[in-house]
Amino acid sequence: MMKIYASGGARSRRVLWACEEIGAAYERVPLTMPVRDHHPDFLEISPGGAIPAMVDGDVRMIESLAICEYVARKHGSTLIVGPEEPGFVDYLQYLWFGEST
Repeated sequence: MMKIYASGGARSRRVLWACEEIGAAYERVPLTMPVRDHHPDFLEISPGGAIPAMVDGDVRMIESLAICEYVARKHGSTLIVGPEEPGFVDYLQYLWFGEST
């Protein structure tokens, strides 16, 4: 089962929200900040201590929006808009807007 390493109001919230919207099965692994002090073993998963992190078999990711897209594509979600679909440009704009603000 996919594991999502999360902490409070960190950007992990968007990953958990995406999983819930899609209906993807996951295990939430709660972490206390700062992870370097409270969870030194977590640095094996995310060497920089970045949260969120996702482990799905051999796949490991630490970028929240990349994790959201991975989960959506893996589970065939309607949250993904393809380049041939109307609204693709708006999809890209608002997907990356969340990361840049």
